[in-house]
Amino acid sequence: MDAHLFRRFCDDVLPALIGCRIEKIYRTAEGTVTFSLYGLGKIWQRSGLPSYDFSAQKYYLTYKEGRDAFLFLSHGRVSASGEPPAFIMRLRKYLAGRHIKSAYADWIRRKIILEVQDVWLSLDLRGGLDLHFACPEGAIFSPKNAENQSAGILPENRADTEGTGLNAAFGESLQDCETENTAERVYLDFEDSYRMEPALSDKDFSSYWPDFSELSSLSPNSAQNSADVWKKYPVLTPLLRKTLPYLCAEEQASLYADLQFGGGDVFVYTQNGRALKINQSVENNPLAFAQSNDKFFVSAWKIPQELLRSMGYDRNTRELVFENAVDALLFVGDMVLAKLQKQNAGQNIKQLQSQLKRLTRLSLKLEEEETRLTRLFSMKEDALLLQANLYSFKPEERHGEARVFDYEGKERVIQLDKAKTVRENMENYFHAADRGKRGLEYLERRRQELEFEKQNLLNRMWEEDAGAGIKEPKQKPVKKQETDYGLLGKMKNVNNKAKFARQEPAKKENAKILSKYPKEVQIFRSSDGFMILRGRDTKGNGLALKMASSYDVWVHIAEGTSAHVIIKRDHAKQEIPPQTMQEAGALALLKSRAKTEDSGLVQFSYAKYIRPMKNAGQGMVHVDKSEGTYQVKIRPEYEEILKI
Repeated sequence: MDAHLFRRFCDDVLPALIGCRIEKIYRTAEGTVTFSLYGLGKIWQRSGLPSYDFSAQKYYLTYKEGRDAFLFLSHGRVSASGEPPAFIMRLRKYLAGRHIKSAYADWIRRKIILEVQDVWLSLDLRGGLDLHFACPEGAIFSPKNAENQSAGILPENRADTEGTGLNAAFGESLQDCETENTAERVYLDFEDSYRMEPALSDKDFSSYWPDFSELSSLSPNSAQNSADVWKKYPVLTPLLRKTLPYLCAEEQASLYADLQFGGGDVFVYTQNGRALKINQSVENNPLAFAQSNDKFFVSAWKIPQELLRSMGYDRNTRELVFENAVDALLFVGDMVLAKLQKQNAGQNIKQLQSQLKRLTRLSLKLEEEETRLTRLFSMKEDALLLQANLYSFKPEERHGEARVFDYEGKERVIQLDKAKTVRENMENYFHAADRGKRGLEYLERRRQELEFEKQNLLNRMWEEDAGAGIKEPKQKPVKKQETDYGLLGKMKNVNNKAKFARQEPAKKENAKILSKYPKEVQIFRSSDGFMILRGRDTKGNGLALKMASSYDVWVHIAEGTSAHVIIKRDHAKQEIPPQTMQEAGALALLKSRAKTEDSGLVQFSYAKYIRPMKNAGQGMVHVDKSEGTYQVKIRPEYEEILKI
């Protein structure tokens, strides 16, 4: 991450960090740490119009170290696997649940220091991530901390780790923060709580930049002079020194002025075969097309084509232009997160597959147990026969077998235990049958739990790698029993009578389906065979959402009120054809004010992102995440054609 790009990122993000809360810290991959931030930009928006609008309440700040180290904000994060390491637990101990009081950025050194109550977090792209218990050099020191530290008060469970004494470590910061009413001031003023160094307002800002005439020494023929210049002026970064020789004098002057005053667009160069949009949807998931060989490059200025080729980028490289560094790094960050997700998914899927094998073994044991319990439950018939013929045996009689007559008058032979009487054998049979009945009831509940766990595992495996590499266990094909319609049903030439004969089972099946759902919910079947639920009223809308699985699709009118429509799916990987989406959207529009129009706009999402509003009427929901919108042509005949 070039220093000038880091400056552009800090210009927008640094003031927005003041006052936000660090909720949790995650280790998403090797050398990558993600901070969950709540309330980003809230104070800044109250103070004035920001150059970047942080409209969401929650963001994730990801720090990636290494050769391609950079920082970026995102709306999501990579799911971490396994137990967090010790340094993550240490960061959570001192940072989780606390507010950021001040922020300092040295953009030339590419370093940010955040004051989180009584500790300081350093995000250094060159030196790594570190936690300080004494105010580091250049960081902002709040008056409350100055008061506590000058009095010798150390934070809880903390000692002087630097060994030089707290006052000596703070240096001039203590004197700078001494005020007459220090005890009353807990936080700095907003304008004083963040600082960029060097900034345009600094008196010595121009001293960091060489005179434009000295840029001529950056030509390839004067390598020694070039080295001397960049050692003296760190703002002349390696990327800038490589770019200037490809530009004419006017372009060099324009670029030099833009970098000094922090203006211009941000450019992203990528060789990904498919463009990644910031507003993701079901068809545009980065996990579905992110590849391990994806290349990207972010710059605060336009890179000449000759320089791009020398850096290993071919003619197929796509150039994307962004107005600010936050969106540009968010674009690149989505690809980085997708690649990290794929790396983590390989390990996660192995663990999930082992759990799936364990559930499969348990299912086989349940089948064996079901055979044993069924045999025990079948003893009830022998017990009833013994009970019916008990009058023919004396109380103390003992036999190895008993010959009795069943209810049809046929003779049956029942094996008995010679050590017990006939009555005791009958009681044992009744007891065994009761045990078998209770066991079968428990076994059915246990089987449903295993199926639920198995489906959750398959859903998690699908979400981990967007369906790639998931191998579901092959199930034995179940042969569908065909209804015997007799000779009339098998004849090809008597269509009307055969059709009438085949309609009876379909009517019974539809009646069975309708009996499972309340009358407030309307049931439809799409032309592709998908079950569609639609609320008849506000109560029906709430009931339809309760009957939806997490992977079912929710459809609703884009603007305004309408019925909630649920498209039932068999599993999370099942794709919904476009025709079914059109039919579901039309059913939603027909239960809205737009039913008299020719077409309308509907939105869709997964049912897991739809949750009822608290203290609101039935059917009122909050959409955590919308998967997109699409245009639907309204056809009133769908209500009759698709109705079950």
